Amino acid sequence: VHMIATFLKKNMPGFQQAIVSDTAHIVGVRYTRWIDAGFDLTQKHVVEGAKFDDVVGVRASSIRHPKGGVVYLPKSFDIPYRIMLPRNVENIIISSGKSVSTTPRGLLRGQVACYILGQASGVAAAVAAKKNWTSHDLNIRVVQKDLLKQNVYLGTQERLVELGLI
Repeated sequence: VHMIATFLKKNMPGFQQAIVSDTAHIVGVRYTRWIDAGFDLTQKHVVEGAKFDDVVGVRASSIRHPKGGVVYLPKSFDIPYRIMLPRNVENIIISSGKSVSTTPRGLLRGQVACYILGQASGVAAAVAAKKNWTSHDLNIRVVQKDLLKQNVYLGTQERLVELGLI
């Protein structure tokens, strides 16, 4: 902390009289909280383009390049609703990509995944409330149909037929 304060005082206009008044008592950890849903979405699912009956969104498959960056594969994978539900806890739907049930942790932490998870959790919560269902016992097809009405991509026409959505 002292080194950072010294650097800022020396190099940043307006910091010449700055002081450090407080710091965190421990070093932060990037991933600290996540749920156990009893099922994890894995990197293997992403790479192989896994399909799930409880799909609430679709993402482009990608892998990290060993020299840095991301390589997008010519396929996509389904994000399943079940990874958003903490095991043995009713009526909580997790929509943070850092906190859903994945291996490795944070597999869905990017902005697009968070949009998908947020919209899916909002629709699922609204459906559950309207129908007086719990988060675990709701009819996923009702949620999926509402997501489709909101132009959420859940797969090709063929896939939607396979799921019984059209």
